[in-house]
Amino acid sequence: MHNGAPYLRKCIASVRNQNYPHDKLEVFIVDNLSDDGSFAVFKEEQAQPFEGSLQWVSVPQRGKSYALNAGIHVSRGEYVTNIDCDVVLHPDAILNMVKAFTADPDLGAATGSVEVMERKTEGSDPLRHLLAECEFQEYYSGFRIGRQYQTATNSLFTLAGAFSIFRRDVLLRTFLYDKQTVSEDTKMTFEIHKRFRDLNKACIAEAIAYVEPTPSLSALYAQRVRWQRGQLEVASLLTVFMRSPLRLKGLSSPK
Repeated sequence: MHNGAPYLRKCIASVRNQNYPHDKLEVFIVDNLSDDGSFAVFKEEQAQPFEGSLQWVSVPQRGKSYALNAGIHVSRGEYVTNIDCDVVLHPDAILNMVKAFTADPDLGAATGSVEVMERKTEGSDPLRHLLAECEFQEYYSGFRIGRQYQTATNSLFTLAGAFSIFRRDVLLRTFLYDKQTVSEDTKMTFEIHKRFRDLNKACIAEAIAYVEPTPSLSALYAQRVRWQRGQLEVASLLTVFMRSPLRLKGLSSPK
């Protein structure tokens, strides 16, 4: 989390509302140099009844990879889940994730199905409404069609940073999240592909996480520039892309 005060309360509430045994949930809010009153929100939420563990961790370095790695190091569970602070989980999200791992002992890592929340049309301008609708269609087809195909062919491109889950022993045998790229989630995915060829990587359609629509055209542009920059950075770090950057089979940077 970095300056997540506007979203944190809903995110924590969605974790508290999970249909999964709460005493098995260990939750860390990993703060990345916030200065917006996020800690005050956390203290209010921590005071609410919850059978699980809800703790605050501060990271002195700026950067999402530092925060993710700090959370991994302090966690103790068999499964490690990362959730962005502006994400709201469906009540069955964690339960369905764990069911998938229990059913498939060869499943090493999985991403949830990320969907865009419905934008309230009252008082919103037509352009923002159109952007939200386009984003919804893009995410829905990307996770419900694209990533399902990648799951079937064991060619998952990105374990979404917004909501993914790992077997702890698999995660700790990687170099964890990399600060060399702004697409640390894609880099992590390819490292898992490389180190654990025999393990499955999947998108679990029944494990749903909701994200807010992008608020403006400029924010959408900045987001997409960051995504494209990250894919180029990851491609430059992987020799498989350097040897054959335009190959049509399997995973390729154009795709």
